[in-house]
Amino acid sequence: MAAEVHNTHQGLEKKVREGTEALQLTNQELETFSYSVSHDLHSPVRKINNYVGIMKKQAANSLTEETQKMLDNIEKNSVRMEQLIDDILNFSQINKENIAIEEINMTNLVQSVIEEQFSASLKTHLITVANLHSAFGGQQFNSAGVD
Repeated sequence: MAAEVHNTHQGLEKKVREGTEALQLTNQELETFSYSVSHDLHSPVRKINNYVGIMKKQAANSLTEETQKMLDNIEKNSVRMEQLIDDILNFSQINKENIAIEEINMTNLVQSVIEEQFSASLKTHLITVANLHSAFGGQQFNSAGVD
């Protein structure tokens, strides 16, 4: 009976080691993939932003208000896309970082998402957000300070 328990214990330890090794390999592959994707996406997004800047300079006096708003939205969203790309890379490295849990004001968060989503619209939208309960989430910190 003791030998059977010992063999089972050794078998479980082996499976845990193998699983840990597989997980570490998967995490390394994910980090490599995330880095590659974020690097590959930054270039076209920067180009879009640069082209918008050139268009705004070259046609500054001839742009309609609507066209100016559209170009501003393209510029704003390309900056946001770059931030999202950086966030993907940061997320892939989260196991190397310290996470601090903090309270999140969900009402403010929802209002900022609504403003962001409807800022491109030429129509005015009326959306009312009731007070929402707070939630808790992680804030990523590295050893040098806040990211």
